[in-house]
Amino acid sequence: MMSVNDVVLPSYSEDIVLDSIRRAQKGLEDKENAERATALDFYYHKNVDTHIEQWFSTSTLQQVPVFPQKIVPRFARARNMIYKNSPKRMINGEQADDYKGMTHHLDTRAREFNETSWLTGQMGFRSKWGRERVEYDLIPFFKRYYVQGESECFGVSYEVGRDHKNNRIYVFWSRARDGAPGIHMKFDKRDVQFR
Repeated sequence: MMSVNDVVLPSYSEDIVLDSIRRAQKGLEDKENAERATALDFYYHKNVDTHIEQWFSTSTLQQVPVFPQKIVPRFARARNMIYKNSPKRMINGEQADDYKGMTHHLDTRAREFNETSWLTGQMGFRSKWGRERVEYDLIPFFKRYYVQGESECFGVSYEVGRDHKNNRIYVFWSRARDGAPGIHMKFDKRDVQFR
C-alpha cells in the first residue's frame, strides 16, 4: 500500500534520485505531517493546550479552564501490548546480558515505536552507536523511494537537524542494487550535498 511518503522513480540513476529527493523534500505534504505532529503532541503531552484552545471560545475557557490529561499514551499502550513482558534475547542458547547492557532502553524505545506507529500510521526507527552503547531514535517524518514498477523500497530520506544558518539538513540512504553501490549522502534545503 503506497502513501504520500512513497516516491516512485522511472529508473534508478543518481541524477533522477537526487532530483526526486529535492522535489520530495520541498513538497512535503503539510496536512499529513501536521496531523502526525498533532498526534505526537498528544502522545508526548506537548502543546496540548494550544490544540484544545482552537476548539473553544475564550469565554468558554474562562468558565471551564483546560485540564488536559495524558490519555492518548494510555490508549496507545492498551491497544499495543507489545513488550508487556520483556523478551529474552539469546545468543547461542544463552541469555545475552552483555547485549542487554549495550542496547540501552531497547525495550522502552521499541514499545514507544510500536505505540507511535499505531498512532501516526508509520514511524521510522534508527539505531546508532553513541556513548559506548547502541542508542535509538524515532523518525516520524521520512520519505521512502521506489523504482517504478517495483514494490520494494530501495532508499529513505529524513531530516537530521539544522545547520548554523538554520537551513534544514537531510540524509538519504539507499541499499546497493544491480551492481551499483548504495547512495549515502547529506544535503541541505538548497540542494548542497555533503558527502
